[in-house]
Amino acid sequence: MSDDGARRPVALVATGLGAAVFIAALVTAGLWATGRGPFGEPRPQADEVLGTMRDASDQSDGGGSPTRGGTILAVPATAVPDFWRRTSAGVAPAADQLSYAQFTVPTSAVPAVGGVPGAVERGGRFSLRPVAPATYLLCYAAGIGAEGYQVQGCREASLRVPGRIDARRGEAGFRVSVSAD
Repeated sequence: MSDDGARRPVALVATGLGAAVFIAALVTAGLWATGRGPFGEPRPQADEVLGTMRDASDQSDGGGSPTRGGTILAVPATAVPDFWRRTSAGVAPAADQLSYAQFTVPTSAVPAVGGVPGAVERGGRFSLRPVAPATYLLCYAAGIGAEGYQVQGCREASLRVPGRIDARRGEAGFRVSVSAD
């Protein structure tokens, strides 16, 4: 074999590898331009927080299965006193009971106090939009009845926007962790 013959397979492999890297870069750039991350996951908009809601069977923070249905409510901390007056509870529960709080709130009360509802969809995914970086009361509502949202736990959290929320409910009550995107 000549030197050309020996180099050709190497050049083809290098060209194939270069093409694969180039194609991967184009795909990634295209996904980012369409609001998707490098692995195709949604990226939050500038005024949005994306989240995942899970049901956990124990007190650990790991695992759990995606919650099916429900709504995450985000109420700005400045509006929380007004929010509690509009609920069936009438007043805020003790701080150590907040993650277990159960009450109803009219669906109209959330936007009336400047809050945002985010439906929990397939895979436990939800979106809160529009929100600004601030402290919020986040609540999980398992459903909507005749009297409004049926809340089953709340937690205060400082949202980073754009950002992400990992929400869980289980024996330890309703819990959230927040991260920047």
